[in-house]
Amino acid sequence: MQIKVESFAQQGKTAARISDSFRVGGPEEREDVLWRGQYRIVERDSCEHVQPGVYVDDSPHSGKDVHICAEADCPVHSGVSRYATPEQPRDRKDRTQDQRTDRLFRALLLEEIRRKLGKVARKDDVCMVAAAFLARMTHHDRVALFKTYKWDATKSPGKHGGKHVDYAQIASRHLANMGVAELMQFLVLASLTPDLSIPASNSQEALSPKSALAEAAKRHGLDLKDLRKRAATQSGKTMRPAK
Repeated sequence: MQIKVESFAQQGKTAARISDSFRVGGPEEREDVLWRGQYRIVERDSCEHVQPGVYVDDSPHSGKDVHICAEADCPVHSGVSRYATPEQPRDRKDRTQDQRTDRLFRALLLEEIRRKLGKVARKDDVCMVAAAFLARMTHHDRVALFKTYKWDATKSPGKHGGKHVDYAQIASRHLANMGVAELMQFLVLASLTPDLSIPASNSQEALSPKSALAEAAKRHGLDLKDLRKRAATQSGKTMRPAK
C-alpha cells in the first residue's frame, strides 16, 4: 500500500488511503484513512477533486486501480448516493427546523419564478437548463456529447495532482455562444445520448426501434436501414442479406 502511495507521489498525484469498511470508532482505526461513506468511487478525470485511491485493508477490490472523490459539495458527484456516517443522522436532526424553513423559502422562489416566465423562452434560461442537464449527465454521456459536437476536451490540472477534463467549464463557453434554437438542439441531442451505450450484459443487443434515438430518427425522416448499412461500411463489416 505504501509503495503505491509513494509511486503516485512520484507522478505528482496525491493518493488517498481508503477502506471498504465503515468507521466504528475502534482504537485501531487510522485518522488518515477515508472510510466507507466518506468517499465515492468515480470515473478518472470526471471532476477536479478526483484522486487515486489505495485500499489499506483486505477488500475484494484491493489491488485494483480506483479513483475517488471525497469532496462533499462536488458539483459533479454530490448527487451520487453515499453511505451516512454515524454523525450525520444527529446533524440532520439538529438542522431539521432550519431545513424546513429553507425548503419553504426555495419553494416560494420557484413559484414566483414560474410566474415571471414568459411564453417565449429567454436565452439565459435555456442556457441554464443546458448547463444543468450537462452537469447531471453520466461521464460516458458527456464524453459522447463532446465527440458529437467535436469540442476539444482539454485537460487541466486537478487539485490532487494529475489532470482532468473540466467538461462543465468547457461546455459553458460553447453554450454561451449558442442561440436559443441551438441550445434547444443541444438539449435534444443530450437527451438522446443514453441510447448510444450498448449494455455490457448484452453486447449483441441491437438498438430498439422504440428507443428515443430511433424514434427521433424516424420523426426527422431518417432511413434507419440505410444508416445501418453506412455504419457497417465504415466499420468494415459485411452485412448479411435479409431473409
